[in-house]
Amino acid sequence: HAARCGLVIRDASALMVLVEASDVVFDKTGTLTQGEPTVVQWESSAAARWLLAAEERSRHPVAVAVADRLRSEGVIPASLEAGSWREVPGRGVIVATPLGELRIGTPDHAGVSPWPVPPGASAFAATLAGQSVLRAAVGDQLKPGAESLVSSVAARGARVHLLSGDDPLVVAVVAQQLGISAAQAQGAMQPEDKRAYVAALVRNGATVAMLGDGLNDAPALSAAHVGIGVRGGLAAC
Repeated sequence: HAARCGLVIRDASALMVLVEASDVVFDKTGTLTQGEPTVVQWESSAAARWLLAAEERSRHPVAVAVADRLRSEGVIPASLEAGSWREVPGRGVIVATPLGELRIGTPDHAGVSPWPVPPGASAFAATLAGQSVLRAAVGDQLKPGAESLVSSVAARGARVHLLSGDDPLVVAVVAQQLGISAAQAQGAMQPEDKRAYVAALVRNGATVAMLGDGLNDAPALSAAHVGIGVRGGLAAC
């Protein structure tokens, strides 16, 4: 049955630990949500061709959504040199262009002030040489079965935690939808923050299972007693 669901079990003893877990930690994007953000707010400039060139190099779901929107508007990507693209984990990317530094990601990373976005959406920004290229917001839907999965874990008596690099307000909305305590839902977390959170639970005597999409969650997965890398798993069974 595990194989039919696309599961690879590296250590059978982990199944026993999973059953006994006192705390189950979930990543949000791509684990409990679809991981396929849709654009719900948009304001771009003529310099967006540099943004498209950078976003086409990324497989991040938000980058894919932004690139699709830019192409739909007829934007033609500029030409970027190899090695000009540098990732800042959990925040965005920095791209060297002939016109200056292109910063893409969270408003803070891009160097712009936050602005109101629709409930449950995440702000996304880009600046080129300090000038705004894009202000947008993206939303993500829960995966089918996410609510029943979380409720079944809670019904078994395990404490449920939700960790995400997204805006804390977005994480709070998703936690409320899933019935997760606000005290156990944390946003604006870098990969190392997630690892430290899980490690603290372990130090305090918890038996921890961690589920993540495997993109930025490897440190936290390795810190848990059982780490489960999810790629569309909720829909597989």
